[in-house]
Amino acid sequence: MSQMQFEDTNKRKTGKRKTLFFSLAVCLLALGAGTWSALDSMSREQTVRPDQQTEASASEVPVQNVVESVTVGPTVPPKTQAPTSAPQPETTEKQPSDTAGFFVMPIGGQIIKGFDLKQLQYSETYDDWRIHLGIDIAAEEGTEVKAAGDGRVTKVYTDTVLGNTVVIDHGNGIVAYYSGLNNPLVEEDAVVEVGTVLGGVDSVPGELVDPPHLHFAVQKNDVYIDPASLFEQE
Repeated sequence: MSQMQFEDTNKRKTGKRKTLFFSLAVCLLALGAGTWSALDSMSREQTVRPDQQTEASASEVPVQNVVESVTVGPTVPPKTQAPTSAPQPETTEKQPSDTAGFFVMPIGGQIIKGFDLKQLQYSETYDDWRIHLGIDIAAEEGTEVKAAGDGRVTKVYTDTVLGNTVVIDHGNGIVAYYSGLNNPLVEEDAVVEVGTVLGGVDSVPGELVDPPHLHFAVQKNDVYIDPASLFEQE
């Protein structure tokens, strides 16, 4: 073989080796790229965000379990708490009326001098004859004098003839005078009930000679009337 042929043969062999090595390198590069892509894909599939993991977990719960967790028994309304005590009826305190529905004697005792606007009566104290505008009810000194009916106290004063006096408006035009008291126990504008204690029996200055008594006088529509007529209505 000539020298030229030998060199040409070596060149062809060297070119084939280069081509083979290049092809092998390309294959290795392609294989490496594919392997890296597969590994990267697997890594991405295994790496799941928290929200994706939650959704995946929920989707993996059997349908039967989901239904059982949602389906509950019939709804029972909550029991209302029983009251600790029964409601008490409202009580309205009785208020005294300023109008009398009936009358009673203001004090127990004998009437020792009656009412008279026409027939004059003798006064031992003044030693003369005069009309008597009320009734005198005998009682021991200190005996309680009570309101003859419901009403309102309009005046409390001391009279030179009749002594300590309490005036009560009993309504319907009826005004009563309770005279000869030792110490009035009510004040003006007080609302009183029948039986309210007004004071005790004392002396009546204009009737000092007479036994201890209550002088009780009544007006109706500003005209004096017989107080006994109030009790006759019972």
